[in-house]
Order: sequence, then C-alpha cells, then structure tokens
Amino acid sequence: MNDLTNKVILITGASKGIGAAIAKRLGRAGAYVIAHYGSDLAGAEEATAEIPEDRKKLISAELGEKREVDRLWREAQSWRGQIDVFVNNAAVMRTKDIFNSDDEWDQVWDEALSVNVLAPARLMRSAVRHYEKTGGGILITLSSWAAQRGSGSPDLIAYSASKAAVMAATKTIARHYSKGPRCRSNPDVRRLCSLVRRRRGRHRRTGNEGMGAS
Repeated sequence: MNDLTNKVILITGASKGIGAAIAKRLGRAGAYVIAHYGSDLAGAEEATAEIPEDRKKLISAELGEKREVDRLWREAQSWRGQIDVFVNNAAVMRTKDIFNSDDEWDQVWDEALSVNVLAPARLMRSAVRHYEKTGGGILITLSSWAAQRGSGSPDLIAYSASKAAVMAATKTIARHYSKGPRCRSNPDVRRLCSLVRRRRGRHRRTGNEGMGAS
C-alpha cells in the first residue's frame, strides 16, 4: 500500500469484517484513521490496536438516525480539520424469513434502506461538500455482488436492493464530480490495496461486500 502519512481517512463499520481489515491496513500505511462503529466498541478497539493514539479516533454512531449520521461527520471532520478519504463501508444484512411475516418484512426493509442507503448517501453528500471546499478528496463505496445480479436467497431482497441503490448513488456522484479537479470519486473498489490510490478520470470496478455496521 502507498504511504498515507498525514492522510485523514474515515471508515464506517470499522469494528469487524472488511471495515476492520481496512482500518488495520490504513493504520500501517501511516494514515490518520477515523473508525466508526455502531455498538461494538471492543471490535473497533481491536481493529485499531496497532495504530498510535494520536493517529486514530473512534466514533460511535447509529446510522439509522439522521442526527447521528450528521454528528458522525461533524466529529470526524473536526478532529483534524479535514477528511481526505471517505470509505463508505458499513451495512446491515438480515437473514430473517421475511416473506412469511409482514412485520419482519417491514422491519428489514426499513433498516436496510436507512442504514445501507440513506445514511451513506447523507455522508457522501457531506463528503462532496467538504471536498468542494478543500480542493478534492476520495470517495469509496463498498457494494456487493448481490447488487450486480441479485441474491440467491429471497430473504436478502432488501439487502441486495439497498446495495444496488448505494452503488448507483456513488456512480452518479462520480459521473458528475470527477469531471473536474475539485473532487475525485471511485465508484467501486475491488482490491484493498487500491483503496487510496488517486487516478485520473472515472473508475469502473467490481464492488465488494461491506459488512460491519455494528
């Protein structure tokens, strides 16, 4: 991975899975890491254990709440005064038998749309506004193979639809803002080592699953 000294990077869902792995790798590369977590403080602490205290900040926020989403961005930005890279990773995936229960159907859909679509979109808007003021930045969204072809399980209908939606939202931002020098956006990411690599123009890559909203 490239040297990321002095780069400030916000990662959502950094307490487990891909998000935790990203936090570890970025920390080893010298970045200032802002690790978001929902309720799994222990997981976030473990993921950032190797990072010196002055190069990491852990922020808990419930992504299903708009005020919490806005607070997450404010606290993240105020820590070092800027954010160079936003890694849009957090997501929820429920595997309940939702086709046989109206209540569970509504619950799973509401949560998937709130956490996997509305919260990331709100954070991406904040990132774009910030990058316009600072002269540019990197926006990365981790999607899922299920967004490309649908899931093999009907119980993952909400998850698949939500990951397709956030992927489309990210690509829409990329198509507009990556045309100029003020904002560079990567719609998808395939390899961890490409997470913070600046390139010119738009990128088209296959997404990975981003699990770790807790």
